[in-house]
Parts: sequence; C-alpha cells; structure tokens
Amino acid sequence: MLVAAVALLSLAAVEAASRVLEQIVDRRSASQREGENPFIEAIHVVPVFERDASGRAYVRTRHHWIGRNQRFAVSKSERTFRVFCLGGSAAAGWPHAERDAYPALLARMLERALPGYKI
Repeated sequence: MLVAAVALLSLAAVEAASRVLEQIVDRRSASQREGENPFIEAIHVVPVFERDASGRAYVRTRHHWIGRNQRFAVSKSERTFRVFCLGGSAAAGWPHAERDAYPALLARMLERALPGYKI
C-alpha cells in the first residue's frame, strides 16, 4: 500500500512539474513566433479523429495520413482502456505480420497487466 502511494505521489509530482514546464515553454515560444518555420514547429495541426455524422462514433479525418479506416464509439464502456499508436509502416508491423507490431505487443502486455479491462 505504501509503495503504491509513493508511486502515485511520484507520478503526480512529475505531472505537475511537466505542466509547469509546458507553461514556461509556451510563454517563451509565443514571443518567438514571428518568423515561424513550418518545418520546425507544427503550426498546421489537424485532428486525427472526428465525430461522424451521427455523433456517436469517431472516424479518421480525411486530413490525416493514417492508412486504415479507423472507427470507434464516442462513449466507451466501463473498464475499457484506449491506447492510440500512431505511425506508418512500423506501427502496422512492416515487414512482419500486424500481430507482431508494437501496438499489438502493447495491447497484449496491457491485457495481462489489466485483467478485466477491454484494451
């Protein structure tokens, strides 16, 4: 129990520190944005997923380069854990089978670590 509490407090401290650091970096970069270079900083960010016409599911946006037609419900059931792995050929497992790609390996590891959850 003590180990879990220490781990949780450590993660909370790291999260708080990263949020403070993010604010500091945002303030600095805002003052340097006059001559932005689109090859250095992402200024044209588009969402990967958007709601479909019914509003009940997310679909891949037409602007994003993900090759497959991904679709999933907006509301997830209890004990469901969603992880998104973005990438090209490596995320798809190339040159191996999709079951050997890192997203599939991660899913299997999470299923073992989180029994009773849908990954």
